Amino acid sequence: MRISTVNALENIFESVELLEAKPANFNAGTSGYNILVIAEVESLDVDLSIERGFWESDIESDAEIEIAFTADTPAGRQVGGTLQGRDSALSGAGQACEGGSVAVGQSVEKSMARTLTLLAERLGNSARLREAASSR
Repeated sequence: MRISTVNALENIFESVELLEAKPANFNAGTSGYNILVIAEVESLDVDLSIERGFWESDIESDAEIEIAFTADTPAGRQVGGTLQGRDSALSGAGQACEGGSVAVGQSVEKSMARTLTLLAERLGNSARLREAASSR
C-alpha cells in the first residue's frame, strides 16, 4: 500500500517522499516539507461467494478498503477524513479452488486503486490545501 500511495500522490504533488515518521520540526516550518500526508488502512473486508456451475464453478470476491487520511502543513491540519473503495472480481474456481486467491487479489487491488484515486482527488481538489502549500 505504501508504494501505491506514493505513486498516487506523485500525480498531484511536485515531489513526494516516503517517511517512516513525522519530522520533529515539521510544525515549526523548518523541516523543508510543505505538506505531510498520512494515510492508514482502517479496515479491509473481503467477501467470497461461489457460483456453482454444471462443469465448473466461479468464485466472486468483493473487497472494500477504508482509509483514514490527514494532510497537514506547518500551519496546521488542512484536510482529513475517511475514504472507502470497493470493487469485485470473478475467477474460475479451478480444480483446487485456487481461483479464490486470484479473485481476492484482483478485487483488493482494484479496490485499493479506487480508494487511492479518491484520495488523490480529495487532496488535489482541496483549495484550502493548495492555498496553504503555496503560501510557503
